[in-house]
Amino acid sequence: MRTRASLCLLLLAAAACRKPEPVPPCPANGDAPGPCGSHTPCTPLPQPPLGGDWNWQYPENYAGNAVFNPNNGNEILLERVPYGGGWVNSQLYRFDLSNGNLQLVHEGALSGGRSSWGTNGWITFSQASAPNWNIWKVKANGDSLTQLTFNGNSFRPIWSPDGTEIGYESGFLSQPALNGLNIRMSSAGTPIDTLWDLGAFAGHPVWFSPNRTYNVFAWVYSCTWGANSGTDLIYQLPDSVMQQGLPQGAAYVPATHSMVWSHRTGLYRTHLTTGYTERLIATCNSSHFTTLDYSPHTNKLLAVRARASTPDGVILNMENDVLLMNPDGTCPQVLQIPWPR
Repeated sequence: MRTRASLCLLLLAAAACRKPEPVPPCPANGDAPGPCGSHTPCTPLPQPPLGGDWNWQYPENYAGNAVFNPNNGNEILLERVPYGGGWVNSQLYRFDLSNGNLQLVHEGALSGGRSSWGTNGWITFSQASAPNWNIWKVKANGDSLTQLTFNGNSFRPIWSPDGTEIGYESGFLSQPALNGLNIRMSSAGTPIDTLWDLGAFAGHPVWFSPNRTYNVFAWVYSCTWGANSGTDLIYQLPDSVMQQGLPQGAAYVPATHSMVWSHRTGLYRTHLTTGYTERLIATCNSSHFTTLDYSPHTNKLLAVRARASTPDGVILNMENDVLLMNPDGTCPQVLQIPWPR
């Protein structure tokens, strides 16, 4: 029944989001939302217990990341991080939006939150291996697992648009990504070149063309690889945003030549030609988006939304959703993921 309901939800979504009149939800869909929902205002969390921090509680099925298949907007890659992560095994799953099929691709001690699906059919990720975290790749069907780096402390890999190269960060164990190396290598793991700090993969990047990326960190900027590498500042985040943390995800929308990026305070859009930035949705620390991706095939954003609540002022219950929405943040549709029991 869940598969049928999810399929019905997705078939109705395109029509529902183009029309102003409401569309009735699919029948027998339990407590799942209708095909085109709306965002509700969130109430900020109170201060943590005096003199300490929350007692964080995560569910077994916690989504650490979600990205589109770059060749098929009806298929996504999900990273399941049991009980919030740590050094426990995580899983990568392929999820078919058209029929609800969930297929295990890989299981391992992943660094969390930054797996990348290339146009060449390979998936790359950071996984614990001697001496520490290294970059690996695996085919989307789970075959041909291959280790690409061996130096340790290598994180956040991302495929180039043509699937021939991978960029990643190296040299630090935690955020923010300061004074780290940003390295570009071939799909086989051969280093090509390196940039310092402010390079192409510090922050939340999107590799736009063979030699250019767009990023959101303390700024929105572009970076060019190669002999004439350099960065161009497009927009600097104001103190009112930076004081509440760093951006947590970004996606490039080519139709509007803009970056859509997420932060605790909201979902934002920066137009890359003018630098004009607007807040599309207001969020807060109890409900906000942590990762973003965009598919030109379906014209949809894919997001992981973190949700937090405290029943007693001591325990902080952490949950999250995976959802689709329009590039301007409207028409959210929560996906029903059939996680294995």
